[in-house]
Amino acid sequence: MTGINGLKISGELCLVRLCEDSRGSGLLPAFSRLLAGSKINMLFLSTESDAGGTRTTCCVDAAHEALLKSVLHAEPMLQERAEFTAGVGLLTLFPHRSRLTLFGRSLRALAQAGLRVFAVASSVGTLTYVLEYAQLDKAAEVMQACFEFAGNHSPFKADSLLRREPCGGPEARSERKETRAMYWEPQIKTYGFQVVKNLALYTYRLPADLPAEWTRTIKRIEDEATRFHLLHAQLSESFELDLQLLCEPDQGAPLARRIAVEIPAAGDRLLVTAPVELIFFQGPHFGDRFGIADFTFKTLKEKTDVLRAAVFACASIYLMLPEGAADETRTRLAAAFRTPG
Repeated sequence: MTGINGLKISGELCLVRLCEDSRGSGLLPAFSRLLAGSKINMLFLSTESDAGGTRTTCCVDAAHEALLKSVLHAEPMLQERAEFTAGVGLLTLFPHRSRLTLFGRSLRALAQAGLRVFAVASSVGTLTYVLEYAQLDKAAEVMQACFEFAGNHSPFKADSLLRREPCGGPEARSERKETRAMYWEPQIKTYGFQVVKNLALYTYRLPADLPAEWTRTIKRIEDEATRFHLLHAQLSESFELDLQLLCEPDQGAPLARRIAVEIPAAGDRLLVTAPVELIFFQGPHFGDRFGIADFTFKTLKEKTDVLRAAVFACASIYLMLPEGAADETRTRLAAAFRTPG
């Protein structure tokens, strides 16, 4: 049985989907700016762009759903593009060790248990799923049966802080448990920027219910030596998982060939984009404070329009860019963020 170090489940969240018909509309930066201005933190964000437009999945605290809907009401362009799903939560496993083992086994286990995956993304060391909040405890039990936890570790939940404040809506001035942390520095800190070039992006469309042929194939490839830099997926309107796997070409090509052999029809579901570049960085409290996404997109300015994908998960940020864009983007980020030492 595969060993992992731990599992964490979040409090109740609200999922927001944004869909743009084309790149460069500025919808995501505008949405991030709106959340920052309302002091609403995004605990998870996954976005991907292609010729068909941009699709974004993000999660905010359930306590902020009414406030977010209220401020969106004043922004018709954003409001008509936003779709809400209440009652979701995050299940985070660690570490993934940049291998497919943790992802493959956990995805198979969740599918076999009938648990819907709204999104999934890797960060530095962790793998985070967006699931139904009411099913998080069941999902944790499934993971405990699937993996061996180091040191008899048991799942732990995010700390909660009891606050009494006007929340808006029918529950105004009610007591509720809420996770909220506010950290402010004159200049936001990061531990430094990592740039990786000459990567290949493999995009698959997986049936969300993982039929038998996909289950068998994932089981056969999950223990192979393939290593990745970034993995993320969102549930589409057609109930397929749009999976993006970013890795070195010599890692991804054999995997693609193996899948094509196992599932001949999968070739029609594969899109390869190369070369692409990646910047990733992390910092203290990135996952706990509002405004990180807004600050990042403001720093990127027009470079936001060429992003192929972005993931904000746990305390990490991943930005996928076309060839030749990483160096200038890193320079902009380094001038805006502060790297101690």
